[in-house]
Amino acid sequence: MLCLCGARASAETVVHAGDHVDVTVYNHPDLSTSATVTSDGDISLPVAGELHVEGLSSNAIAQRVRDALGRVMISPSVLVRVTAEGRNIFFTGSRVGTIAFEPSEHLVSAIGDFFQETSSGSRASSAAVTAIDLRAVGLERDGHSMGTFNVEELGRTGESGPTLQPGDLVTLIDKPVRVDIIGDVRTPGPVYIYPGESLTEAVEEAGSFSPTTSLSHIVLERAGNERVISSAGAEFTAPAENGDVLTLQAAPHVNVFGMVSTPGEVILKNDTTLLSALYSAGGPTKWADVKHIRIVSHDGDARYVDLAKLVHGDLTANVALNDGDMIFVPEGHRLDATPVIETINAARAFLF
Repeated sequence: MLCLCGARASAETVVHAGDHVDVTVYNHPDLSTSATVTSDGDISLPVAGELHVEGLSSNAIAQRVRDALGRVMISPSVLVRVTAEGRNIFFTGSRVGTIAFEPSEHLVSAIGDFFQETSSGSRASSAAVTAIDLRAVGLERDGHSMGTFNVEELGRTGESGPTLQPGDLVTLIDKPVRVDIIGDVRTPGPVYIYPGESLTEAVEEAGSFSPTTSLSHIVLERAGNERVISSAGAEFTAPAENGDVLTLQAAPHVNVFGMVSTPGEVILKNDTTLLSALYSAGGPTKWADVKHIRIVSHDGDARYVDLAKLVHGDLTANVALNDGDMIFVPEGHRLDATPVIETINAARAFLF
């Protein structure tokens, strides 16, 4: 987060966002009203509708109202008076709102104040703030551009940016690269990053992975094509592209029982195979019968796996598991399984 005038009384004074005006249509009290100039420079009037008035004098506004009413009335008589000056700084673009003007307010501090006032403190609110492209903040005064400012650089160098005036309009836009993140992440939804930043940084903007996110099965949709990537892959650390969609899934939860060092539930975040489950549970014990491991699915189907086949290079023994599977490692006939386990360990190191 960034650590971021006399009265106008003459008839020819121009109005700004936040100013209050009285519009009187003679002999038509139902059309007379008071209005506040919006951050877009508009006022809304009965029958006349939305009129853009920023930068106009009261006489020019009256003429604009007469022109609008002239479509349904004959020669309406209109008087417009500026009754109060707005003392606000206005924000528009991807974030809209106002802050009260403070004397000697500068652009950097105003943006900091705006973020503080509009932030609820939630992670989603923080994500909305970090989506802003602080390298391209626009500033308008009296309808004229004052330039585009790199507020990120100003904050980094300790500069304050231009001094603001009441009625100034600050335009905030989102960073140019949008990535939609769906599924098992702390704050799902669109995130915005700078060109050259990676999917890793996009996920960080979404609050990072949840404790249960599968890191080995992430679906990337890019340009209409889907593919599965992992958080450790090169594609995840390469620059993201505008329009990327990441779908993050919850990692499978399986239960391992029997002759393993730490029986119980394990979460297969990085790999969903039998070996990964066994070694997440501390690995088979000395007396484990790794030739008759039983796997029961969540719907009750059972199968047996001879993990010792890995010793002979049969990788099909290292089967994939699904959420809710239960793995039973039985006790052998008091035959020391250490040599087989050591060989499996070597295979595991090769596989992962």
